[in-house]
Amino acid sequence: QPLPPPLPNNVTVDEIQTHSLRISWSLEEEGEMNRADVCRVSWREIKEEESSTDAGGKPVWSTCQDEKEDWNTTEIDCGDCDIGAVYTCWISDLQADTLYAIQVRASNGGGLGACSPAVTQRTRLLPPLPPASLACSETTSTATTLSWEDSNDDAQPVTSYQIKCVRQGEDEEDAAWFTVNATETEGGQARLCKVVEDLEPGQSYSFQLRGLNQHGPGPPSEAVEVTTLCDIPPPPSQPVLVEESPFSLLVSWSAPERDNGSEVIEYCLQLRSSGEQEEWRRVTGSMKDKAMAETQMLVPGLEPGTIYDVRVRARNAEGWSEWSDESMMETLPPPPPDPPQWRIWHVTHSSVTLCWMHHQRAVSSYEVQRMRGEQWVTLMEAEEVIAEQLQRCQAELQEQLDQQEEASPANAPKHPARDTLAANNADRRPPVISFTKRSLQSNTEYVFRVAAKNDGGVSFSAPLRVYTEEGSWGKGLTDGELSKLRELCNVCEDATCFEKLAGALFDTDSLSALPRSELSELLDRLAFRPRDCQRLKRALAPLPPAPSKPLKTQVTCSSVGCKWEPGPGDGQDMPAVVAYVVQWQVKGGGDKWEQVQCGTCHSCIIDLQESMEYVVRVAACNEPRGQGPWSAESVFKTPPAVCNDQQLAGWTKAALRNHEYADRVAAQLYYDEWTLDSLKPLSDERLFDVLTKMKVKEGAIYSLVRQLRATSS
Repeated sequence: QPLPPPLPNNVTVDEIQTHSLRISWSLEEEGEMNRADVCRVSWREIKEEESSTDAGGKPVWSTCQDEKEDWNTTEIDCGDCDIGAVYTCWISDLQADTLYAIQVRASNGGGLGACSPAVTQRTRLLPPLPPASLACSETTSTATTLSWEDSNDDAQPVTSYQIKCVRQGEDEEDAAWFTVNATETEGGQARLCKVVEDLEPGQSYSFQLRGLNQHGPGPPSEAVEVTTLCDIPPPPSQPVLVEESPFSLLVSWSAPERDNGSEVIEYCLQLRSSGEQEEWRRVTGSMKDKAMAETQMLVPGLEPGTIYDVRVRARNAEGWSEWSDESMMETLPPPPPDPPQWRIWHVTHSSVTLCWMHHQRAVSSYEVQRMRGEQWVTLMEAEEVIAEQLQRCQAELQEQLDQQEEASPANAPKHPARDTLAANNADRRPPVISFTKRSLQSNTEYVFRVAAKNDGGVSFSAPLRVYTEEGSWGKGLTDGELSKLRELCNVCEDATCFEKLAGALFDTDSLSALPRSELSELLDRLAFRPRDCQRLKRALAPLPPAPSKPLKTQVTCSSVGCKWEPGPGDGQDMPAVVAYVVQWQVKGGGDKWEQVQCGTCHSCIIDLQESMEYVVRVAACNEPRGQGPWSAESVFKTPPAVCNDQQLAGWTKAALRNHEYADRVAAQLYYDEWTLDSLKPLSDERLFDVLTKMKVKEGAIYSLVRQLRATSS
């Protein structure tokens, strides 16, 4: 007769599932005399009220099987197992998240062995259900709000939530789940919400949600898709210098890292002299024949050897980006100028007038030198006279260089900037600088040359040898000169005036050429009466000189702004200019001119037609003689009325019945960098001021303001 089997040892729970547990144990004291035939595993649910302990710390529930208790039992056959083996058993059909007591006892032919001490184990929770009614709302350019129904299932509770965000074009497998802290929505609804931030504007995203508890993550919800709102683009990259010349910079930059859902349609480049507190100025001229979305620009018309600050920004349908980081760029020093070229000269018995062409922008100053013995001597009296002419000639030359650049072939290189006017171009004659050397001896040889200077060096013209006229050249007046002088002196009503001037060998032309200060000294020396002095000065007053060729300052589809310099000598020894007459006509318009008067050296011609060439000229007026000769004519072309801002164009067309005029107004606003969003916050007074300065018709202003306020509401 065998002995009863020993007490099971090391009863443990090896694996825990939602509805099952795996139990393991061993019979360490088992031998041939007490070998077990069967192991009986028993378990029962521990009620909540039994899970407490008594005063001694022992559990309330009994650790021994009681007939009154509802124990479940399964048997494991041990007869074929080795003595001392480890036994395992799965118990199933359990309740999730429930505490169970488990005991093991062995039996054989000798009877039942003792029960092992009871072990307790709680089964795992059920995984959470997929969240219901996942939705997106309150989407902005960088965030969206996810909301879903709160889970109230106690059998499958949720302790936290995880979200997976997949951007369009990304692999879903690469996207990670991240845990979020959800909050309750307002309004008493049983919904939770989470604001997802740091999204990219204009991008499509797919979101999924799943719950978490002690079991782990549950199955995900159905995916919801959302597209963030478009936004202004981020700034372009910092501009970089591609190539430099003395008068231009070739600048390049990279497009913004992303367009924020709206394609970049335009760039704006600005620059200013580095270290100076001057205003930023927009660079537009070099891109007028290119797509405005190019990321490279030639900046012409700069000063040699100068450091500039450069920045750029981008625009899409939503507006302008912030400015990029600034870059410092420096133009090259100027090359030495070419030698000056003689144009014409005039010789009398006591003076020589020297003239040379100013055909290169690289010249900063000129010197007139005269040969004395074996050395060249600088004529200091020429410095101030030439400096005044050079300022005027530089502006006129720049205008001609711009026209030469525009007329060059489309495939011609646009850099480095040209600074010399083509010598074989008959349509564009270089401006001329002159100087008259007086108080020379008659019948004498003189040698002159002109030095052109800049920071890059100096160059000299070919020496010019001239001979003054003989002394008899100025000893008497001809009959014609006497007749003109007598006619001039008739205004004085005194015969002695003619005798005094004729005796001093002053003809009308000589008197007209004298500066007003020298003329006053001469008349005082000849004892003219004050009344006769005033009459003679008025009669000798010259016509105001022709102003310089008009230069454009701003051109729009309906207006041309231009400026000019006073004529040579204006404001020194000549009657003051009291007004300017500006005339214009369509190129090839014959003798039909329109005109306007102004009191300054600049004017704006309005109410022009788009895409038309206009010829513009200017004349000065003074009180003694009236209007003087016309300046050289300039040709300006108005651009087409183009507005790339559809919102701006739509607003003007909605307000004005004349769509052609509406396009012109929209194009002007677009050119001045106005957008509909920047106009809406303006007060009515400020808006009237903006449109009035653009020369918009008064009735159209009222219609535009009314339409803008209707759009804002």
